[in-house]
Amino acid sequence: MFKSVLASFSFLLLVGTTISQRSTLELSPVFYPEKNVVAIEDNDINFIGLSLYHFDDTPFKILYRFQFLDNSWSDWSELKLEEHGKGTNERQAYAANPIHQAIHAFQLKAASEVKQPTARIFISKSKSDQFYETTDRGFDCEQPDFCDRSCWCTDCPIDSSPEFTTPTHIIVHHSAGFNESPDFVEVVAYYYDLHVNTNGWDDIGYNWLIDPNGVIYEGRPDGYQGAHFSCINENTVGICVIGDFTSQLPTEEAMTTLVDLIGFEASAHKLDVTDETYHLTGDFILPTIAGHRDSSGSENACSGTSCPGDTFYSFLDVIRERVATLPCYCGDVSSNQDLHLDNIVVYPNPFAHSIHMEGIENEQYQLMNSQGQLILDLKVQSENDLSHLPKGLYFISSKGKILQSILKK
Repeated sequence: MFKSVLASFSFLLLVGTTISQRSTLELSPVFYPEKNVVAIEDNDINFIGLSLYHFDDTPFKILYRFQFLDNSWSDWSELKLEEHGKGTNERQAYAANPIHQAIHAFQLKAASEVKQPTARIFISKSKSDQFYETTDRGFDCEQPDFCDRSCWCTDCPIDSSPEFTTPTHIIVHHSAGFNESPDFVEVVAYYYDLHVNTNGWDDIGYNWLIDPNGVIYEGRPDGYQGAHFSCINENTVGICVIGDFTSQLPTEEAMTTLVDLIGFEASAHKLDVTDETYHLTGDFILPTIAGHRDSSGSENACSGTSCPGDTFYSFLDVIRERVATLPCYCGDVSSNQDLHLDNIVVYPNPFAHSIHMEGIENEQYQLMNSQGQLILDLKVQSENDLSHLPKGLYFISSKGKILQSILKK
């Protein structure tokens, strides 16, 4: 028997299509005494990712159901306790399963009273039937196309005061939910809202996300320190494969994209994907390609996790091998072809105003930004004034080959 109570919880709602407008409302919905239900109606809902959170540390039972356009109702289902990206506060997050047809309304009801009556609802509604386009950075085989931030959200600002970092390790995650969805653009926007508005972080936690179709989504920009590795985030790139891989593997499309993306990051930062190296903040030896759960090897980590899921974690050796045998990665990192081009010295790195570069006389070196655009030609055995450039990650290249990444702080 469900008790009749005030809506003593806070919840997030995400609805919409590929291109959408979003708004955030603050409200205190009421469970109607005769039905004990919070009801939301809208004639333009065709995707919903629901996360409910409250300020008590004891999980409780919340049920939900959808009303479809023919006025029929789905069965009541229980919201799943959401472990994805849990913050350090006392909030508990929950999530509903994705739906695959248009809905008119949804309802919630609780099995027990919840304290702290507040509510936050994040809404995204259809604006058009357009589809996003991926962006090509122009790094040949090293960088796959990706959906940049403006393609998955036009009003999700980048962290305005980032911590910059130079990656030494690549951390693989799973999102622990949404193995399938009618619209993964909205799933990414949902995770942004969960991280920023529920967890209180400065931005989405990851640098990259990959959906089951193999589409890459840009999170925090290259060179920006993420929030994904149990409080030892420095010197890492965070890549999240969307889905729960506790008992199944990601799709082959997702894994192929993951291999290509890791190949790019490893090439750009000169990382040996088969090695184990020292992680400074964690003060421990960590595989260059590691799973989130590997943070447990550090006494400096603040939390434990099973991410990226038992089945996926056991497959990381295969991912390492596939990256190591990529022709583009082997050509950039492992072979002796054009090895003399790598004999450059650049300092300081990170830099604030200018860099000094030593390299091969009469060789042409270029500076590229993180979008693969040529910025300027660099002078060897000389000082290069880069004070006019914005903060961020840049790449030094020659003959179409990325030689080194540098960071402007």
